[in-house]
Amino acid sequence: MLNEITRMVAEEGTFKQRIMQVAVQYIFFLFLQVKDHHFEAAGEIFEKDASRYSHLLNKAGTRLKAGQLHNRAMRRRLAKLKIDFKDRIVVILDSTLWGRKGRKIENKSAFNHGKGAVYGHKFINIGILTATEFVPIESLPYYSIQYCKEQKLKFKTENDIAIEWVFKLPYLGLFPKEVLKKVLFLMDAGYDCKELQRAIKTIGANFICALKTSRNVGGESVVKYFKNHRNLKGESIRLHVGNGGKNSRRTYSVRLSVECRLKGVGEVQAVCSKKHDGTKKYLATSDLTLTAREIVFWYANRWAIETWHREMKQNFGFIECRCSKFEAIHAHVLFSLVAYNFAREKGFEKISSTEYLKTETLKEIKVELTKFGGLQSARNLISAALESMAA
Repeated sequence: MLNEITRMVAEEGTFKQRIMQVAVQYIFFLFLQVKDHHFEAAGEIFEKDASRYSHLLNKAGTRLKAGQLHNRAMRRRLAKLKIDFKDRIVVILDSTLWGRKGRKIENKSAFNHGKGAVYGHKFINIGILTATEFVPIESLPYYSIQYCKEQKLKFKTENDIAIEWVFKLPYLGLFPKEVLKKVLFLMDAGYDCKELQRAIKTIGANFICALKTSRNVGGESVVKYFKNHRNLKGESIRLHVGNGGKNSRRTYSVRLSVECRLKGVGEVQAVCSKKHDGTKKYLATSDLTLTAREIVFWYANRWAIETWHREMKQNFGFIECRCSKFEAIHAHVLFSLVAYNFAREKGFEKISSTEYLKTETLKEIKVELTKFGGLQSARNLISAALESMAA
């Protein structure tokens, strides 16, 4: 895999020769199955000074180059999947928090996470859900008010960032403009914003979004709306959600209101979905052709990005950078996306750092055996490797 990554980085031509090897090693390191994914651990794996990887992340321009690599890896993966544009194209928006502590850490903000404030960073992740897998296409950083003042940037809310990206979508070349009407955005209640929903309709796409309980539907809050419209026909549906495991089959009791008005957006279909434990969720979609079953089914598929978040955090070091500069942190996130997309494109299975070190030792032994008197040198290498394993 190391040779494949080297070839990809060399083809892109973003890094100079003297730093390209460090970038290749760092991307490969993020793919390895290790306890911690930060530059100090990378130095231990490759037996080099950790400052080389810290310098790579903090170097001016690395974030832009990492973004170019991610864009290339993402487009290659989408091309390999050969998405059929005759079918529906599902785009999922969701954000993830990254808890960080320390006075010198840039762009640190306080975010409400239901169970109190979380101090750290936020990234807005966007991806395409295909028939078989989830493909991340963007990871947009949220900038705090203080950081915007320091960097002389215009402050944007999380929804502003999402709206700006939605308007860029037709010009990104991810798929033909004429199929935008088949694009369906899936969003949780955090993105229940009329400006964002109008932006999606403006480009010709549709959305399914969870509504906040105070959102105005038909002239009243969505909770009161479904309480006052008890004549709406209900039905019970069963769906397989998640990864199809033992407890993946769930039963929902749903009520559908056809062609009601969502304040600030226009005509939508609204759904009240009730689970077996009594919890309710209110959904709205701008696609008036969907049935109640299809609305709940597609929204349940939004969970794919949550499982992707977990995989990225556990296996690709998505939130394990120890740099204080936010540009370096953003570069680390983009490198982790490169490692993920490249591994999925090539179908590589993750290997442990121990297996990698064994492979490197075998390569050294092979080289030593070709030299004069190399047998004794090979024995010494084997002894050293055995001692390190025993330790």
